[in-house]
Amino acid sequence: MELAVRRTFVTVCRLGSLSAAATEPGYTQSAVSRQIAGLERQLGVPLVQRHVRGVRPTAAGEVFRHHALVTLNDADRAVRAARDVRDGAFSRPLAVGATPSLAAAIVPRRSAACWTRPHPSGGTWCPG
Repeated sequence: MELAVRRTFVTVCRLGSLSAAATEPGYTQSAVSRQIAGLERQLGVPLVQRHVRGVRPTAAGEVFRHHALVTLNDADRAVRAARDVRDGAFSRPLAVGATPSLAAAIVPRRSAACWTRPHPSGGTWCPG
């Protein structure tokens, strides 16, 4: 299942219309309709209810939309991370666990020191 089809489905759900969803990526309404129908065939479950004034996701469509969003967000983050490495802006996320008293007083002061001191490799580091 392609990311483009998931992206189209999420757009259809957000806009509530096959024709409105077609204008964003430059598809035709017919192409969007075929993508959604193909996705429904592949999954074996209706994902949208078609009405005179547009479409609404079914219960299965809502569940699929949620997971499709997670997948699309992860894919977008992967692309950004790869481009950051290419551009020399690679960084890894930092997670800090602390008790409430440490989090309120000590952690902010210590973490502020981490961002102001350059590391020889070009990044930053936190003194011990």
